[in-house]
Amino acid sequence: MKFKNIIKLIWLKILQKGTISSSNLYRFEKLYHVNDPWEMSSKKEQNRFSETNRIIQEELMWVGSLLEIGCGEGHQSEYLTNICNKLYGFDVSKKAVE
Repeated sequence: MKFKNIIKLIWLKILQKGTISSSNLYRFEKLYHVNDPWEMSSKKEQNRFSETNRIIQEELMWVGSLLEIGCGEGHQSEYLTNICNKLYGFDVSKKAVE
């Protein structure tokens, strides 16, 4: 593992501590100082996005409008726009949405 990746992992672990189960939005916002903190651009996540689209299309064909709760930086949003007329997304992190 590259040194840069080790530092990123340590930074994320420190900042994530206590943010998931609490309302510590300040610490949560700091996670987005790291590019792609949830590794949504990974092959695994890209595959999950494709599969989510496939399932939605299989069940609903085409969707007029979709609401994406927790859209973050919009990684999955890019996929979802391909299967609906209108996509609405929101996230608690202002920095992620920007």
